[in-house]
Amino acid sequence: MTSNIVWRCLRSHKIDLAARKSWCESNDPSFTAKAADVVGLYVAPPAKAIVLCVDKKPSMQGLGASAGLSEVAPWPRLGQSDHYKRHGTTTLFAALEVATGKIIATHSKRRRLVEFLDLMNSVTAAFPGRKLHVILDNLNTHKKNEPWLKADPNVQFHFTSSIAS
Repeated sequence: MTSNIVWRCLRSHKIDLAARKSWCESNDPSFTAKAADVVGLYVAPPAKAIVLCVDKKPSMQGLGASAGLSEVAPWPRLGQSDHYKRHGTTTLFAALEVATGKIIATHSKRRRLVEFLDLMNSVTAAFPGRKLHVILDNLNTHKKNEPWLKADPNVQFHFTSSIAS
């Protein structure tokens, strides 16, 4: 019965899994429980709680324009020079507040536990005293945070299953 509903939903959105060149299937034995937990937070968030989805984008290039507007080249970006300066790379950590779309972000040179916890400290400062449910993937920096979580009992981490993102 459930699979029929899923297939009807996929067809109604014109999603054809057979046409996909590849996809991953999770072998996580807790897949169903984790998926139900995460989907439940999106569909029916706990009353008066903030639900946040956290992710990272590592190795982003920091680029700056080397020149201002150009009067000669109307392409590729309507009068801007296509020259730029490289400023190294940065890692972006971001928390999306699901209900409002508000984003809290930090960036740093590295992608370690300390940088992740910097983001989480910014998040807890933005919502003092509020119950926070944070949805995370299985990045190594998201694990082994028990001391930090014990220090702020208002924060609860919810993990997606392996091979979910």
